[in-house]
Amino acid sequence: DAAGGGFTLSSETDTTSGTTFNIGSIPTGTKLIIINFNGVSLDGSAAIQVQIGDSGGIETSGYVSSSGTLDDDDTITHSSTTASFIIRILHSYAVINMRMVLSLTNSGTFTWHSFHGGAANNNESTIGGGTKSLSAELTQIQILDTGSDSFDAGNITISYQ
Repeated sequence: DAAGGGFTLSSETDTTSGTTFNIGSIPTGTKLIIINFNGVSLDGSAAIQVQIGDSGGIETSGYVSSSGTLDDDDTITHSSTTASFIIRILHSYAVINMRMVLSLTNSGTFTWHSFHGGAANNNESTIGGGTKSLSAELTQIQILDTGSDSFDAGNITISYQ
């Protein structure tokens, strides 16, 4: 489906069960990707990871990534990792509506920057970002949790151009 402004919108990927979701077939020449988390939650309080990959597979190292969460009682928590673009979640009952933007910042080194922001139903807000270089053009994205939790609600779509 074509969205406004030349974006292509993927079909929904349900996140009502499971621990890992793969979105492939991202066309060559893509320079901007928006990952839409729509009512997504985990059955625990692990963080969500977004990993990117090229035709050689999903990359699981070499990221520079951090995410912080502000709760309604003014509690601030922070996570960082080199294994993914990380999205910090505080509570198992959090249902997030969030966007992560991935933008190609150097086509010679296939370097991508991420930024995410959004809120949950329990009055917590999350913001973060990172960077990662690949060895070739990005063709796939993997979304998973950081622990032994499972996704239990919502869906994910991506828009790209």
